[in-house]
Amino acid sequence: MEQLDFNTCNIIKDTKFIDLINDDKKCIELISSVLEFPMEAISINRHRASHIIVTWILGIGLSNFAKAGNNLTGFAYLYESRLWLQTAIIHDYGYFCREIRQMLALESITKAYNLLTDTYNVVELTCLNDLSRVPDFECFFSYTYKEIKDYYRYIQEKHAKMIKNISSDSENMFDDVSDHGIVGGCKAFNKYCRYIVSLNGKANYGPSDVITKIQKVSCIIAASHNIFKENPRDNKDYVASGLEGLTSISPARITRTNFLLLLLSLVDTIECTKRFSKKENPHEYLLQSTILDHVYISVKSKEIQIDFSQLDSFILNKRKSTRMKQTMERHIEAIAGLDDWTDFHATRSPTNEKLIIITLKS
Repeated sequence: MEQLDFNTCNIIKDTKFIDLINDDKKCIELISSVLEFPMEAISINRHRASHIIVTWILGIGLSNFAKAGNNLTGFAYLYESRLWLQTAIIHDYGYFCREIRQMLALESITKAYNLLTDTYNVVELTCLNDLSRVPDFECFFSYTYKEIKDYYRYIQEKHAKMIKNISSDSENMFDDVSDHGIVGGCKAFNKYCRYIVSLNGKANYGPSDVITKIQKVSCIIAASHNIFKENPRDNKDYVASGLEGLTSISPARITRTNFLLLLLSLVDTIECTKRFSKKENPHEYLLQSTILDHVYISVKSKEIQIDFSQLDSFILNKRKSTRMKQTMERHIEAIAGLDDWTDFHATRSPTNEKLIIITLKS
């Protein structure tokens, strides 16, 4: 475990972006400086740190498009930048937690400070009581607490069945057996609460109610971002797990009503550096800066165009890698799949199959 505490501004000021994004350690330092608690980073998923930073920056560029026609009001309007920063930083925090490799009961992660409740008795947290029912905050809760808990159990049961049906030598292929979004959101909230309570109301902490609400919201979004509608083949498994509202025939739950989760879903799906990391394949990988140099995004008033043509050409002609070319194709298909579970409509360009056009559904 690493416990890092650096000044965010100094890290950004003293480091060129290209050096930051190619350096997992610097990215972890930057993430740690934003969190209100010490960062931990198990080595197996350190490559996710740069993905988190790229997600944050990309989201700044795409935020106006994602909220088109849905002007923010109230709390979201006042604290939009901080909400997005905290959400982007925490969304993949679960990948740095050892708990994703264990089939633990959710209660053992939430412990004393439970993200998935509206009732808090500790003085420092009473500002969160009934938060999901407060008009300014209802929009952030796309799923009920019960649905998040049921999805967590569903994923563990699914992985348990998969592990049972493979050889013991292949079990290491499961880097995570619990949902990383739910693990990360719950554990980050628990750690934050322990920290804020330990301060005993010290005046130098500033407007703790606001920060505490931002933490709650960002952790809820993190816990929600990896929950997907099921495909038709497995609807029965969702129904058996109490997830009737997430079957393939159910309405999309990630809509412009919840701007923050919609933006994260868009950016997390588009961002592709994680797919070509050294962790994914130690013998065939790309530096993050190389990937970003070869992907072009055009943001227009009513559509986003994402062109992977040059990255595809670089992989084919410079790296001559069939495996990475297949990875590129799966990534483009995943973006086109936004249509199935969000308020976005995504299609390939009829003149360029490596270019995806994304619009908001009417």
